Amino acid sequence: MIHLRKIFQSALPMFFSLIFMLPVFAPIQFFPPPVEQVSAAELAQAQSPATDRGEPARDKVGIPNPLKAKSIYDFIVQALEVVLRFGSMLGALAIVYSGFKLVFAQGNEEKIGDAKKALWASVIGTGVLLASWTIAKIIENTINQITS
Repeated sequence: MIHLRKIFQSALPMFFSLIFMLPVFAPIQFFPPPVEQVSAAELAQAQSPATDRGEPARDKVGIPNPLKAKSIYDFIVQALEVVLRFGSMLGALAIVYSGFKLVFAQGNEEKIGDAKKALWASVIGTGVLLASWTIAKIIENTINQITS
């Protein structure tokens, strides 16, 4: 139980730092530019197959797609890119937080050991994240070369 308490005590400042940093980075990283809207006049001018047969044109009603994805594959790729961006940002913050822990240890061997463990865990986690992205890109390029 004491071990979990230490984990939560060390993770709490990082969690709050992340919450305060998200409003700064989130609009840049996660929100795409606005989708081009179609006016009602443009919808009314659009021809439907019914007008070709001499039938009266019906208003086209639709919901604009807020995603840029045209297929499930594109959606998955975009979702993984968001996860990669968020994960790399979180990894960088974890490395910075570990550095602060190392500085604030002030020679206390136990705190220095905890800070080094946190630093190594941050570096290894970020490395695994970036390595998985690299492997996925290599596989994607290989498949594209084979199919084209």
